[in-house]
Amino acid sequence: MARRIFYGLGFVIIVLGITIITFIGSGIAGLKLPDKRTQIFEVQFETGQADIKGKYQDDMKKIAEIMTKDPQATAVIKGYTDNSGQTSVNLKLSKSRAESVKKYLVEALGVDAARLETIGYGPSKPIESNATAEGRQMNRRVAIIVKYEERRVLSRAVVPVTEEKTSVYSQVTGLIVDASDMVVYLAMTPNIYNESGQVIYGTAKNEMIGLTRDCVRQVGVVSYSNNLSDAQKYPRVGSNPLIVKGIKVVGEENKDIVISDADAQKIMELEKEYHFLEKCKVSIVVGSSTR
Repeated sequence: MARRIFYGLGFVIIVLGITIITFIGSGIAGLKLPDKRTQIFEVQFETGQADIKGKYQDDMKKIAEIMTKDPQATAVIKGYTDNSGQTSVNLKLSKSRAESVKKYLVEALGVDAARLETIGYGPSKPIESNATAEGRQMNRRVAIIVKYEERRVLSRAVVPVTEEKTSVYSQVTGLIVDASDMVVYLAMTPNIYNESGQVIYGTAKNEMIGLTRDCVRQVGVVSYSNNLSDAQKYPRVGSNPLIVKGIKVVGEENKDIVISDADAQKIMELEKEYHFLEKCKVSIVVGSSTR
């Protein structure tokens, strides 16, 4: 009799253990974890104006949608001008441009004003030369830097290893530049150089280099992530991105990144086959001291 009770209790314990493990496994599989994201939007203005053009309404709606999905999301709205006119006037104008964007997000789209910070830099931080009309147009801008968390579901699915994945460079789906140990200025149009000073990706000299205008309009030149792990999970760069290390930052704003000649050559060879650059499938990993 005692033996039957012992075996019966053992069976119950085993069943309960399996049930608990299954329950925990299911819970983990459905667990939502945060991915930290940084996304930059840009609005350009006419000379001396702070009014937002209608073509930017979709971007404004995207910002509001991001901030609605994540109640902890914040945005820094940075206003700039070209160098035409007096510096004092331009400083005031750049702040007005930033405030104009904030007002639109708050009054038209219901974003909480407390989560929006505005700064006016005047003409002090140009992204292009003010010597040309095109450059001045790009400098008359507001950059909206949105930081938020995107929830992802942890899956139990196991991805099988196939022959296609035997090479780390097979079927490259994007590019990640790891600049996490450098101070990088978050910008709408960063450039990636090789050691010889050649631009392999970006918008230097008002030219599209390695990318297309359509992809810039749709997703922007690059995305930024706060660490390498998040960058690898970001759908923008796909399931098998090429990862290279930044050597240094260059330019007046420290927005451009230099990579080794060897990595640059590797990127260009892979681009011929997989075309990830022209689709703007590029992400930059930045550190905590990034501006």
